[in-house]
Amino acid sequence: VATDAAQRLSLIIPIIAAFLLFGEVLTGTRVLGLVLGFLALGALVYRPKHTGGGEHASMSPPAARTPLWLFGVWAGYGIVDILFKQVAKQGTAFPLTLFVSFGVAGLLLLIYLLVARVRWQGNALAAGLLLGALNMGNIYAYVRAHQVLSASPSIVFTGMNVGVIAVATLIGVAVFKERLGRINVLGLLLAIGCVAVLFLA
Repeated sequence: VATDAAQRLSLIIPIIAAFLLFGEVLTGTRVLGLVLGFLALGALVYRPKHTGGGEHASMSPPAARTPLWLFGVWAGYGIVDILFKQVAKQGTAFPLTLFVSFGVAGLLLLIYLLVARVRWQGNALAAGLLLGALNMGNIYAYVRAHQVLSASPSIVFTGMNVGVIAVATLIGVAVFKERLGRINVLGLLLAIGCVAVLFLA
C-alpha cells in the first residue's frame, strides 16, 4: 500500500512541471480537478493497518531503508511522467523511440534471465508477453494523449493516474472479490468527480 501510494502521489512532480516547465495556464477549474484527484488517490490506496507478527514481519525491509526506497518510487515515477511528455514532443517519430526503448529493455531482461538461469514456464511467458503488449499500448495511448492535449499536460497526468487506480480498484472488486471500505468508495466517487471536472476544464 505504501509503495502504491508513493507511486500515485508522484503525480505532484509532473503537475508542478506542467505549470513551471510546460507553460500550462493555471485556472480555478483545473485546481479543483487536481485537488479532487489527489483526494481520490489518497482514498483509493487507503487500507487499514493490520497488526500482528508471523512470517511476513520477518520479511519486511529494515525500517531505516524503507523511506529511501519509497522516495525512489516517488521520484522515479514522477520523472518518468515528465519524460513521456518530452517524448510526445517528437511528433510522429515517437513510436520509433518507444519501440527502441522496449526492445533494449527486453534484450537486457533476456540477458539477465539467461545469466540467472531461470526456469522457463510457458504460461508465465505467455502472460508476460500479453502484459508487455498491453503496457506498450498503454504508453502509446498516454503519449498520444499528451500530443492531442499538448496545452493541458496536467489533465493527462492526473487523468491517467486517477483512472488507472480507479479501474484497478474496480477490477479488484469484480475479479478478486476485494472488499472496499467507505473511504475507498469515497475515493471512487472523488475519482469520477475529478475526471469530470478536468474534462470540463
